[in-house]
Amino acid sequence: MLLRTIAIAGQIVTVLFVSSVLDVALPLLPLAAAIGFLAVFNAATWLRLRLDRPVSETELFGQILVDIAVFTALLYLAGGADNPFASMYLLNLTIAATMLPGGHAWSIAAVTGACYLLLTLSSTPLVHAGGEPVEHRLLMAGTAISFAITASLLAFFVLRITGALRAHERQLALARESERYSERIVQLGAFGLVRLLLAGGAVILLAGMLVVGTWVEREIESGVISRAGMVTGLYVDSLVSPHLQSLAGNGELRETDRSSLDRLLSGTPLGQHIVAFKIWAPDGRILYSTNPALIGRRFQVKPALAAAFAGEVRSQIADLSEPENELERPHWSRLIETYAPVRAANTGTVIAVSELYKTTEDLAQEVSAARLRSWLMVGTATLVMFLLLAALVRRASDTITAQQSELSKKVTQLTALLAQNEQLHERVRRAAARTTALNERFLHRIAADLHDGPGQGLALALMRMEALADVCSTCPSTISRERTVGEEFCTVYSALQAALDDLRSISGGLHLPEIKRLSLAETASRAVRDYERKAGLAVALTVDGVPPEAPLPVKIALFRLVQESLANGFRHGGGVDQRVTLNTRDGRLLVEVADGGKGFDPRAAGAEGHLGLAGMRERVEVLGGTFSVQSTPGRGTVIQAALPMAPVEEEHG
Repeated sequence: MLLRTIAIAGQIVTVLFVSSVLDVALPLLPLAAAIGFLAVFNAATWLRLRLDRPVSETELFGQILVDIAVFTALLYLAGGADNPFASMYLLNLTIAATMLPGGHAWSIAAVTGACYLLLTLSSTPLVHAGGEPVEHRLLMAGTAISFAITASLLAFFVLRITGALRAHERQLALARESERYSERIVQLGAFGLVRLLLAGGAVILLAGMLVVGTWVEREIESGVISRAGMVTGLYVDSLVSPHLQSLAGNGELRETDRSSLDRLLSGTPLGQHIVAFKIWAPDGRILYSTNPALIGRRFQVKPALAAAFAGEVRSQIADLSEPENELERPHWSRLIETYAPVRAANTGTVIAVSELYKTTEDLAQEVSAARLRSWLMVGTATLVMFLLLAALVRRASDTITAQQSELSKKVTQLTALLAQNEQLHERVRRAAARTTALNERFLHRIAADLHDGPGQGLALALMRMEALADVCSTCPSTISRERTVGEEFCTVYSALQAALDDLRSISGGLHLPEIKRLSLAETASRAVRDYERKAGLAVALTVDGVPPEAPLPVKIALFRLVQESLANGFRHGGGVDQRVTLNTRDGRLLVEVADGGKGFDPRAAGAEGHLGLAGMRERVEVLGGTFSVQSTPGRGTVIQAALPMAPVEEEHG
């Protein structure tokens, strides 16, 4: 409907411009009736589209037929196949080939071809208001404008269709996730690709056919006119020149020569085909004419006349609007004029130019026959090329369909493998989470065993040694030359006390506080406060938008990560400006532990195999998280970790 609205507006503007500005005689009333009918039909189509009912293919087929019929009527009233805008048949062909099934599309192509063939055989010629034919340059200019408009509209239409097809392909790509529709989708995609390629190929071939056919038609007409001019020139040399040799003397024609020319043009076969005859002097004066009123008058020397005085034979469609054609203008709409040089018999110089006017009846018959033959040849060649293109596209389509089917199978297999990999990954993640909890229980058991076993034994030994302290610490007996029993007793007592302190520290480090009931913020705060109590330093803790609950493995990893990072910062960086930050993004807990210590080179630390960093990285990554260390010597260290917050489902069975 949009293209039809544009076409109606363009038709109105074109008719007004051609009739008023170019002074071309057009049957305005029939043209207005045809355009008015198309406008009313377009309004009815607009009302139809407002109904809540889809447009069927048969209805669209009828719409395109109406457009072709009206356009054919407009062309018939305005020059037929010679009308420069005849190439706009391609718009209807493109719409039909793109939007209609094969049978309807081929029917539209057949109707369009039949209409164009009829226009080549019968139509109203394009002439000016005075009866003279429209100049060839105007027709060529109109053809160029028509080609530009048609190409622009075709590009606009094809781009819109291509955009719709791409959007449809994106929807199909999304729909491929549903296995139930995958096979049907591949078939639809391949069918749409075949139709698009065939439609584009048909448009290109038809456009080339029209351009080549129009060019061949013009060349045939030009060749026929030139051949007629050569024949006329031979007639002039053999029959007319002997009666004009008196012009070589004083430039005037004798009465006897005038009488001879009158008899030649009235009683010979040559005169029967000539409707007008003139003899020109080099200064533009008419020395002889079948219209006696023109003899002696002087007119402007036209380029064709000047070329004839230069020795050339010129033949063309006459411009009957020229002043010297006042006798021919009322009787004929088109004539062939031929300028032939008249040469002196003894010197061969051009002494005058003869101008002959012949009717275009013979030319029209010859051109029509040649035009029909040329269009049949061009059409046959185009059809053969289109059939070859269709065969190639069909073969390519079959290949694409087979490849798509194979690709679909591989995608299905890959999807199944990815699903299995995802299940395995999830099982590994759940196992890692359970392993983290089990490790903490195991460490808790080791801590309890150390506390209840060796720890209690060392404590009992120290208690018994305290009972012996008063006697043994002052015993003056010597074990060796330098040390007494009292001195050795004090050394052993100090060593046992230090061992008990270390054992209790190790047990306390292995033992994880009860964090199952704590929130994430409380878990991080517990780790920070334990460190502050042991190190005697203050640590800045920032918690922003962290949910209260999280899986136990995440809490354990958070506590150990903060604990180990702060301890490393104290051991290697002196605990300068330590800070801990917690927030969330995209379902992940983001932990950052930073300090302003002396820093280090992370690559060198990785090469040396520091167990602290490696343990933290392994603890985070085993839960599916990410771990990174950023540090520069002299600029502190930043440890960042991202832990998934998704709950870990227990696996049974």
